[in-house]
Amino acid sequence: MPNRAGETDGRQPEGANARRRSVSFERMKRSNTKSIGELLEDFFREYPFSGRLKEAEAIESWRELLGPSLADYCRSVRIERGVLYAEISSSVVRSELMMNRDTLAAEINRKIGTALVKKIVLR
Repeated sequence: MPNRAGETDGRQPEGANARRRSVSFERMKRSNTKSIGELLEDFFREYPFSGRLKEAEAIESWRELLGPSLADYCRSVRIERGVLYAEISSSVVRSELMMNRDTLAAEINRKIGTALVKKIVLR
């Protein structure tokens, strides 16, 4: 549009601006849209965070399987190289869990969807 001195400032008339804006919005539309959940899944599958996330899921599953009353006897739980280490404060609870550790490992792996826990060591 010309200013008072008759010079143009490089801006387009309003009608052309509106056309240009609508064209740029059309280009922004994507045909392969994904939900946030799908994007996060792709991200974690591609990067090495997935192992640590599965370990956290396994520890959470361990606590769920034990239930709140037995989980109170667990002082610490960690996973190293496929072995779930749990420190149990009660010898009675430890011996009960010792008899069921293969079943517990299988159930944890079923819940998290991968064979992460190969062995359970109770201390």
